[in-house]
Amino acid sequence: MRDGISVVIAGKPNVGKSSLLNCLTGMDTAIVTNIPGTTRDVIRSQIQIDGLPIHIIDTAGLQETTDVVEQEGIERAHREIEMADHILCVVDAAFDKNRNPEVALRELGIDPQHKNITILYNKIDLTGDLPKVHSIDGIASVYLSLKNSLGLDLLREHLKSSIGFTIQAGEMVFSARRRHITALEKVNEQLYAAKQRFLNRGPIELIAEDLHLAQKNLGEITGDFTSEDLLNRIFSEFCIGK
Repeated sequence: MRDGISVVIAGKPNVGKSSLLNCLTGMDTAIVTNIPGTTRDVIRSQIQIDGLPIHIIDTAGLQETTDVVEQEGIERAHREIEMADHILCVVDAAFDKNRNPEVALRELGIDPQHKNITILYNKIDLTGDLPKVHSIDGIASVYLSLKNSLGLDLLREHLKSSIGFTIQAGEMVFSARRRHITALEKVNEQLYAAKQRFLNRGPIELIAEDLHLAQKNLGEITGDFTSEDLLNRIFSEFCIGK
Protein backbone atom coordinates (compact mmCIF):
# COMPACT_ATOMS: atom_id res chain seq x y z
CA MET A 1 0.00 0.00 0.00
CA ARG A 2 2.83 2.39 0.85
CA ASP A 3 4.91 1.66 -2.27
CA GLY A 4 2.09 1.46 -4.82
CA ILE A 5 1.96 -0.59 -8.01
CA SER A 6 3.93 0.35 -11.14
CA VAL A 7 1.85 0.04 -14.32
CA VAL A 8 3.63 0.61 -17.64
CA ILE A 9 1.77 1.62 -20.79
CA ALA A 10 3.44 0.11 -23.88
CA GLY A 11 2.66 -0.27 -27.57
CA LYS A 12 3.42 0.92 -31.08
CA PRO A 13 3.26 4.64 -31.97
CA ASN A 14 -0.18 6.21 -32.41
CA VAL A 15 -2.22 3.45 -30.77
CA GLY A 16 -3.48 5.62 -27.90
CA LYS A 17 -0.90 5.22 -25.12
CA SER A 18 -0.81 8.90 -24.18
CA SER A 19 -4.59 9.13 -24.49
CA LEU A 20 -4.83 6.26 -22.00
CA LEU A 21 -2.53 8.09 -19.58
CA ASN A 22 -4.67 11.22 -19.86
CA CYS A 23 -7.89 9.23 -19.33
CA LEU A 24 -6.54 7.53 -16.22
CA THR A 25 -5.09 10.70 -14.69
CA GLY A 26 -8.06 12.86 -15.67
CA MET A 27 -5.83 15.59 -17.09
CA ASP A 28 -3.65 16.43 -20.10
CA THR A 29 -0.57 14.79 -18.66
CA ALA A 30 0.87 13.79 -22.05
CA ILE A 31 0.78 15.52 -25.44
CA VAL A 32 -1.55 13.75 -27.88
CA THR A 33 -1.14 14.27 -31.65
CA ASN A 34 -1.62 12.29 -34.85
CA ILE A 35 2.14 12.42 -35.41
CA PRO A 36 3.83 9.07 -34.58
CA GLY A 37 6.60 9.24 -31.99
CA THR A 38 5.28 12.23 -30.05
CA THR A 39 6.28 10.62 -26.76
CA ARG A 40 10.02 9.99 -26.70
CA ASP A 41 10.73 9.84 -23.00
CA VAL A 42 9.17 8.21 -19.96
CA ILE A 43 6.24 10.13 -18.45
CA ARG A 44 5.23 9.27 -14.88
CA SER A 45 2.07 10.08 -12.99
CA GLN A 46 0.34 8.85 -9.85
CA ILE A 47 -3.33 7.95 -9.54
CA GLN A 48 -5.62 6.10 -7.16
CA ILE A 49 -8.36 3.64 -8.03
CA ASP A 50 -10.63 3.17 -5.01
CA GLY A 51 -7.68 3.89 -2.74
CA LEU A 52 -5.24 1.73 -4.69
CA PRO A 53 -2.04 3.76 -5.35
CA ILE A 54 -0.75 3.27 -8.89
CA HIS A 55 2.32 4.69 -10.61
CA ILE A 56 1.31 5.07 -14.27
CA ILE A 57 4.28 5.14 -16.67
CA ASP A 58 3.80 6.16 -20.32
CA THR A 59 6.57 5.14 -22.72
CA ALA A 60 7.81 5.79 -26.24
CA GLY A 61 6.21 3.89 -29.13
CA LEU A 62 7.96 0.57 -29.80
CA GLN A 63 9.16 0.38 -33.38
CA GLU A 64 12.28 0.12 -35.56
CA THR A 65 13.83 3.55 -36.01
CA THR A 66 17.10 5.24 -37.01
CA ASP A 67 16.36 8.34 -34.92
CA VAL A 68 18.93 8.38 -32.12
CA VAL A 69 16.67 10.20 -29.65
CA GLU A 70 13.75 7.86 -30.36
CA GLN A 71 16.05 4.83 -29.97
CA GLU A 72 17.01 6.02 -26.49
CA GLY A 73 13.33 6.46 -25.63
CA ILE A 74 12.57 2.91 -26.81
CA GLU A 75 15.44 1.50 -24.74
CA ARG A 76 14.06 3.30 -21.69
CA ALA A 77 10.62 1.89 -22.48
CA HIS A 78 11.95 -1.68 -22.46
CA ARG A 79 13.71 -1.08 -19.14
CA GLU A 80 10.45 0.14 -17.60
CA ILE A 81 8.62 -2.88 -19.03
CA GLU A 82 11.11 -5.25 -17.39
CA MET A 83 10.64 -3.59 -13.97
CA ALA A 84 6.87 -3.15 -14.16
CA ASP A 85 4.41 -4.83 -11.80
CA HIS A 86 1.85 -4.76 -14.61
CA ILE A 87 1.97 -3.96 -18.35
CA LEU A 88 -0.88 -2.38 -20.28
CA CYS A 89 -0.11 -3.19 -23.92
CA VAL A 90 -2.19 -0.90 -26.18
CA VAL A 91 -3.10 -2.23 -29.63
CA ASP A 92 -5.00 -0.56 -32.48
CA ALA A 93 -8.08 -2.81 -32.77
CA ALA A 94 -8.88 -1.37 -36.21
CA PHE A 95 -5.43 -2.36 -37.50
CA ASP A 96 -4.93 -5.69 -35.70
CA LYS A 97 -7.44 -8.06 -37.28
CA ASN A 98 -5.99 -11.27 -35.82
CA ARG A 99 -6.58 -10.31 -32.15
CA ASN A 100 -3.89 -12.78 -31.09
CA PRO A 101 -2.32 -11.53 -27.83
CA GLU A 102 0.91 -13.54 -28.18
CA VAL A 103 1.51 -12.29 -31.72
CA ALA A 104 0.86 -8.69 -30.66
CA LEU A 105 3.30 -8.98 -27.76
CA ARG A 106 6.07 -10.62 -29.78
CA GLU A 107 5.81 -7.88 -32.42
CA LEU A 108 6.62 -5.43 -29.64
CA GLY A 109 9.47 -7.49 -28.26
CA ILE A 110 7.55 -8.26 -25.05
CA ASP A 111 7.73 -11.74 -23.55
CA PRO A 112 4.17 -13.19 -23.33
CA GLN A 113 5.33 -15.02 -20.19
CA HIS A 114 5.85 -11.72 -18.33
CA LYS A 115 4.26 -11.83 -14.89
CA ASN A 116 1.27 -9.53 -15.54
CA ILE A 117 0.10 -8.31 -18.94
CA THR A 118 -3.19 -6.90 -20.19
CA ILE A 119 -3.84 -6.26 -23.89
CA LEU A 120 -5.95 -3.15 -24.52
CA TYR A 121 -7.67 -3.23 -27.90
CA ASN A 122 -8.30 0.47 -28.45
CA LYS A 123 -10.38 2.25 -31.12
CA ILE A 124 -13.35 -0.14 -31.02
CA ASP A 125 -15.43 2.86 -32.15
CA LEU A 126 -13.94 2.10 -35.59
CA THR A 127 -14.53 -1.67 -35.50
CA GLY A 128 -18.02 -2.09 -34.05
CA ASP A 129 -16.76 -4.20 -31.14
CA LEU A 130 -18.44 -3.79 -27.77
CA PRO A 131 -16.52 -3.01 -24.57
CA LYS A 132 -15.58 -6.30 -22.90
CA VAL A 133 -12.95 -8.19 -20.95
CA HIS A 134 -11.91 -11.71 -21.91
CA SER A 135 -8.86 -13.95 -21.76
CA ILE A 136 -6.97 -16.00 -24.36
CA ASP A 137 -4.24 -18.44 -23.23
CA GLY A 138 -4.11 -16.75 -19.84
CA ILE A 139 -3.61 -13.24 -21.26
CA ALA A 140 -6.43 -10.82 -20.43
CA SER A 141 -7.76 -8.44 -23.08
CA VAL A 142 -9.89 -5.33 -22.60
CA TYR A 143 -11.79 -3.85 -25.55
CA LEU A 144 -12.27 -0.08 -25.28
CA SER A 145 -12.40 3.27 -27.06
CA LEU A 146 -10.38 5.99 -25.39
CA LYS A 147 -11.73 8.55 -27.81
CA ASN A 148 -15.34 7.85 -26.75
CA SER A 149 -14.53 6.80 -23.13
CA LEU A 150 -15.95 3.32 -23.71
CA GLY A 151 -14.72 0.48 -21.52
CA LEU A 152 -12.73 2.60 -19.07
CA ASP A 153 -14.77 1.34 -16.11
CA LEU A 154 -14.06 -2.24 -17.23
CA LEU A 155 -10.36 -1.42 -17.33
CA ARG A 156 -10.38 0.07 -13.83
CA GLU A 157 -12.20 -2.96 -12.41
CA HIS A 158 -9.81 -5.28 -14.21
CA LEU A 159 -6.81 -3.42 -12.78
CA LYS A 160 -8.18 -3.73 -9.26
CA SER A 161 -8.84 -7.45 -9.55
CA SER A 162 -5.66 -8.34 -11.44
CA ILE A 163 -3.32 -6.83 -8.86
CA GLY A 164 -4.90 -8.46 -5.87
CA PHE A 165 -7.63 -6.10 -4.64
CA THR A 166 -11.13 -7.16 -3.67
CA ILE A 167 -13.70 -4.66 -2.51
CA GLN A 168 -16.15 -6.04 0.04
CA ALA A 169 -18.47 -3.89 2.17
CA GLY A 170 -16.18 -0.90 1.82
CA GLU A 171 -13.09 -2.83 2.92
CA MET A 172 -10.02 -3.35 0.78
CA VAL A 173 -8.01 -6.54 1.14
CA PHE A 174 -4.54 -6.46 -0.42
CA SER A 175 -2.66 -9.70 -0.94
CA ALA A 176 -0.20 -9.01 -3.75
CA ARG A 177 2.80 -7.55 -1.93
CA ARG A 178 6.03 -9.26 -2.97
CA ARG A 179 6.62 -10.36 0.63
CA HIS A 180 3.25 -12.13 0.66
CA ILE A 181 3.92 -13.85 -2.66
CA THR A 182 7.35 -15.04 -1.48
CA ALA A 183 5.82 -16.40 1.74
CA LEU A 184 3.11 -18.26 -0.19
CA GLU A 185 5.71 -19.79 -2.51
CA LYS A 186 7.60 -21.09 0.55
CA VAL A 187 4.36 -22.49 2.02
CA ASN A 188 3.70 -24.30 -1.24
CA GLU A 189 7.19 -25.85 -1.22
CA GLN A 190 6.89 -26.96 2.42
CA LEU A 191 3.44 -28.49 2.00
CA TYR A 192 4.66 -30.37 -1.07
CA ALA A 193 7.66 -31.67 0.88
CA ALA A 194 5.39 -32.80 3.72
CA LYS A 195 3.11 -34.58 1.26
CA GLN A 196 6.02 -36.39 -0.41
CA ARG A 197 7.43 -37.52 2.97
CA PHE A 198 3.99 -38.78 4.00
CA LEU A 199 3.49 -40.72 0.75
CA ASN A 200 6.94 -42.25 1.10
CA ARG A 201 6.27 -43.15 4.77
CA GLY A 202 8.97 -40.77 5.94
CA PRO A 203 9.72 -39.87 9.57
CA ILE A 204 6.76 -38.18 11.26
CA GLU A 205 9.15 -35.69 12.88
CA LEU A 206 10.27 -34.35 9.51
CA ILE A 207 6.68 -34.13 8.26
CA ALA A 208 5.78 -32.16 11.39
CA GLU A 209 8.75 -29.82 10.82
CA ASP A 210 7.65 -29.15 7.21
CA LEU A 211 4.15 -28.30 8.43
CA HIS A 212 5.57 -26.12 11.20
CA LEU A 213 7.61 -24.11 8.66
CA ALA A 214 4.56 -23.74 6.42
CA GLN A 215 2.55 -22.43 9.37
CA LYS A 216 5.35 -20.01 10.25
CA ASN A 217 5.39 -18.58 6.72
CA LEU A 218 1.61 -18.20 6.75
CA GLY A 219 2.11 -16.19 9.94
CA GLU A 220 4.16 -13.74 7.87
CA ILE A 221 0.94 -12.91 6.01
CA THR A 222 -1.64 -13.14 8.80
CA GLY A 223 0.46 -11.12 11.23
CA ASP A 224 1.15 -13.96 13.67
CA PHE A 225 4.65 -12.73 14.59
CA THR A 226 6.77 -13.32 17.64
CA SER A 227 7.85 -10.18 19.51
CA GLU A 228 11.32 -10.42 17.99
CA ASP A 229 9.89 -10.79 14.48
CA LEU A 230 7.69 -7.73 14.98
CA LEU A 231 10.53 -5.55 16.26
CA ASN A 232 12.81 -6.61 13.42
CA ARG A 233 10.08 -5.80 10.87
CA ILE A 234 9.37 -2.39 12.42
CA PHE A 235 13.01 -1.32 12.47
CA SER A 236 13.69 -2.64 8.95
CA GLU A 237 10.71 -0.96 7.26
CA PHE A 238 10.18 2.26 9.22
CA CYS A 239 12.36 5.13 10.37
CA ILE A 240 12.01 5.19 14.18
CA GLY A 241 13.31 8.15 16.21
CA LYS A 242 14.15 8.27 19.90
